[in-house]
Amino acid sequence: MEAVSVLDSALHQGLLSQPDLVTIPAHLSGRRNARRARDWLRLTDARAESPLETRVRLICLDDGLSPPLLQWHVPDSEQGFSYRIDLGWPAQLVGVEADGKHPHSTPQALYRDRYRQNRLATLLPAACPCSASPGPTPTSRLESSSPSAQPSNTVLNYPMRGPHQRPTG
Repeated sequence: MEAVSVLDSALHQGLLSQPDLVTIPAHLSGRRNARRARDWLRLTDARAESPLETRVRLICLDDGLSPPLLQWHVPDSEQGFSYRIDLGWPAQLVGVEADGKHPHSTPQALYRDRYRQNRLATLLPAACPCSASPGPTPTSRLESSSPSAQPSNTVLNYPMRGPHQRPTG
């Protein structure tokens, strides 16, 4: 997961480009763990804006969910603007927000996050905020999401585990 996070960050910041990713495999030939590194290249996405978003995306993929749409814009016609969701499955009206601790820890940020989450709860049957704390993966919530699913203001935490390990418990 760490390698994919680094690659996602480099792509997002413009330090690497998609053509660069095409040339990297040739440099890996004959090197130890080259096959694993090639797999990491296939998992990269320049739209990921944080290592936490990458981790949540990889956990969802490891748990068998279809690839999400990153940075999904959810329109709020009542407020006259759109909310950008970190990971989304528009056909199912499911969104996941991967919130890091530091940007969301001040009282003002918590208030904004609460307001935002309340608005998203009116727009999506399943809007799932995730944080980088120990706990279950977001996929159990996503797998059961439907208009009749549990309330969408449930906060999910998930563990920061090693490469593509499905958390236990």
